[in-house]
Amino acid sequence: MQARLAVLEGESAKHLEMAEALSGLQTKLADAQHQIGSERSAWHDRAQSLQARLIELEQEAAAAQRAIEEERAAVRRDQLQLVELTNELQAAQSRFKEERRQWDEFRQRQPQEPEAQAEAPAETAESEANTPPASPLGEIVETFLAPADTAATPSQPDAAEVAFEAPSPDAPVSTADLLSRFGLSLDADEHDDRERRAPSPPEAGGESSDVQNASEARPRPAGHEDEEDSIDAYMAQLMARLGKPGYAAVPEEAPRPRPAVEESPADTVAETAAEPEDEPLPPEKLRDPSEMVRRAPAPELSADLSAMREIANLNARSALDEHQQRMVYWSLMGKAMVALMGLVAAVVEGWFALEGDERAPYFAAVGLSVAFVWTWQYARMKKATSSTAPS
Repeated sequence: MQARLAVLEGESAKHLEMAEALSGLQTKLADAQHQIGSERSAWHDRAQSLQARLIELEQEAAAAQRAIEEERAAVRRDQLQLVELTNELQAAQSRFKEERRQWDEFRQRQPQEPEAQAEAPAETAESEANTPPASPLGEIVETFLAPADTAATPSQPDAAEVAFEAPSPDAPVSTADLLSRFGLSLDADEHDDRERRAPSPPEAGGESSDVQNASEARPRPAGHEDEEDSIDAYMAQLMARLGKPGYAAVPEEAPRPRPAVEESPADTVAETAAEPEDEPLPPEKLRDPSEMVRRAPAPELSADLSAMREIANLNARSALDEHQQRMVYWSLMGKAMVALMGLVAAVVEGWFALEGDERAPYFAAVGLSVAFVWTWQYARMKKATSSTAPS
């Protein structure tokens, strides 16, 4: 019995040791579970903070993407405006080239006309002498003076340009004065045409010389005088179109009265033949075309061309300045609108933040950043525009 009792005591001691070990293990397990719970809550909080940060980053990325898209749209608009401006400049350059080509053709035709008149027969030379020489010149003058009509409409010129456009006392008021500015003269052209005209050889002695003297002594027809009057009226109207008060006040000359009965060439020849015969004039020799020297253009011609070129350049510069001012205005308005929208969004999100929204402060910060950036760009562009604006 004692041996069995000793065995039971040994087993009970073992059970006590095992119970103590089990209680120690349970304590360790409880500590481990508590530690795992705390770590799990920490990881949960970390995951929530990371998720909130991810949402903020996505929102910032979306805002940046929208800003980039707006910048791209602004760049596309600027590119389209630059393309339109380039097309306008090319069109203006083509018009200037066309005017220059017409002027070069006109200047090239001038030395060729005397040679054609010298080689043409007497009838063709007489018909060319009777035609008014102001019709091609009127077209050229109107072509080069046309930019003056539109030069005053785009913008107001400064004092120097207004003083340049004021009429001078020696301004041309007639066709002869205007032709003298271009190095031409009606009387000189007619005299040169008579000198270059080839006289017909005398075939019938005194009778042919009488006919020639009668044709030379024939008076100028009244139609040519009417054509000169119409040319003067046309030039006065052309000068009045430019807004020059001195030219608009030029009175028109009264039409010259025509003779009631015009004498026919046959009657004139008969009357001349009835007069006592004079000695026949020796036929004039034809000029050698190589001896003909073109007259130097008047110094006023280069000055007039420089003035016309300056008026055309002023017109182009005023159009470019107006287009640039329009582009700057719309760009400033766009930047101001974006800054205002960012400020309004920041105010609204701040109000939501006061109501308890957790993400509203981040949106308010983004709105304030956008408003600050675009306001800074607006101020910088405004300062650059004011510094580069002409005084």
